[in-house]
Amino acid sequence: MTFRIGLSWTPEQLIADEDFDVSAPVGLPLVFEVCRCLEASGATFDIAGFGRDPWPVDIPFDFELIVNQLLEAAQRVCAGDRAELNFQEQGVEVVMAFVTESHETSISLAVRNLGWTPTPDAEVVPHSVACQMLTDLAGSVAEAGTHLGLSSDWLARSSTG
Repeated sequence: MTFRIGLSWTPEQLIADEDFDVSAPVGLPLVFEVCRCLEASGATFDIAGFGRDPWPVDIPFDFELIVNQLLEAAQRVCAGDRAELNFQEQGVEVVMAFVTESHETSISLAVRNLGWTPTPDAEVVPHSVACQMLTDLAGSVAEAGTHLGLSSDWLARSSTG
């Protein structure tokens, strides 16, 4: 099984409802607003790999907790540096580590959920693929926020890096 991670949404369905707060404080409150609209629009967050296809993830719990980690993780992976995504929600509870050597990136999991043993221990993808997956994921959520009326730098201002 090949590792994948992605966010799917369509501009036609993504609309800001009357509760959307474009003036929400930068950081998690703004991330929560965007994720709430993504979820309401029928968007999907998808991860597969390590013996699970798909993972039991969703937007309002799992995705919104990693959004503010995405830009830094994408930048670090693309630069060939170690990066992590920390999934804290019950049912997933893993730290996903990306380590690049030469032209390949090894993705491994530190699992805190005792009911799951990832198989295999690591998935290896071409470095360019790992970089593109994370860049596309960050770009997709950034574009969603811009589509909802936020400034083009909203994700960068909401990131932890």
